[in-house]
Amino acid sequence: MVWKWSSARKTWPASWQTAAWCGNGLHGLSPLVDNATGHLRFDVARADVWSCGYAPRLPIAYIDVATVGNVTGGSMRQSLHDAVVEGELTTTAGAIAFRAFTSATSPVSVLELNATGGEAAQASLVPIAAVARLNPALSQDAFRNPPSSCRAVPTTPARGSGSGSGATPTPRPAAAAADAAADAVVCTQKLACDAAGTSGYSTALLRHASPASTRVGAGVGVARSTYFVSVGNTQPTSRMYPPTTAEDPTREALANVAAASASGPGALLAAHLRWWASFHANQSQGAFVTVRVMSRSITSPNRGQFNCARPSARTPSC
Repeated sequence: MVWKWSSARKTWPASWQTAAWCGNGLHGLSPLVDNATGHLRFDVARADVWSCGYAPRLPIAYIDVATVGNVTGGSMRQSLHDAVVEGELTTTAGAIAFRAFTSATSPVSVLELNATGGEAAQASLVPIAAVARLNPALSQDAFRNPPSSCRAVPTTPARGSGSGSGATPTPRPAAAAADAAADAVVCTQKLACDAAGTSGYSTALLRHASPASTRVGAGVGVARSTYFVSVGNTQPTSRMYPPTTAEDPTREALANVAAASASGPGALLAAHLRWWASFHANQSQGAFVTVRVMSRSITSPNRGQFNCARPSARTPSC
């Protein structure tokens, strides 16, 4: 599947209906273009994030990739076989190429950015207000969720170590950048539908620490960055969707991105591609449809017989 767009005509994919999709059945990431700014935007999703189980699902957050120059156009391609989306956004300052996928073997999505010319490869996590279209039969007040809160986590937690004991969280505004000053940014949303205050979800964005995450040269060359994003969720009082009982959604999200960073994007991609290759190979009827063009004769009431495999100017195609 291929997308191409122009900023002059705003023909870009600006909603989930027209965007690309990555997912593993629970976690997901949707690459699109922000209709207001023209920036690259990657909507973060998790299938079991509801208002205590009541439909519809709640919006979570998105990754915003701001640009130095003005956007002029772009394109992207989704490989259905590999479940990977690749694309490029062009601006008056340069270009930003990206690759995105949701790991088939880990609860995390991966975003790789390569900026050329005068562009930068920087991403920010922006939470979306947890507003659901309510069933009129339900109590309205019980679903007026409080605003989410975001904070930087200066120390990347090791697997299973939670949010990093001993590290003092630094308050950040709603749009929090995962930059050199913080290994990860986490945004937490509490749900008002749970009177006990135990239900909520957290989104963690971690910038992978690697030598490739810096610009090559003084204002020229290529700037590379890799980000991991994951959503932790706990809704023990869920009714419509099976309850989730994670001990701490923030700890879950941070542990997921920390484990992904420890593995590295290359290892995650390799495991992801192997999983999908095995999936396609093990399908009894094949995961893709093969269309064979066969020669056959069709009788036309007006033109007599003609061959479908070799239509001519005088005979219609099949």
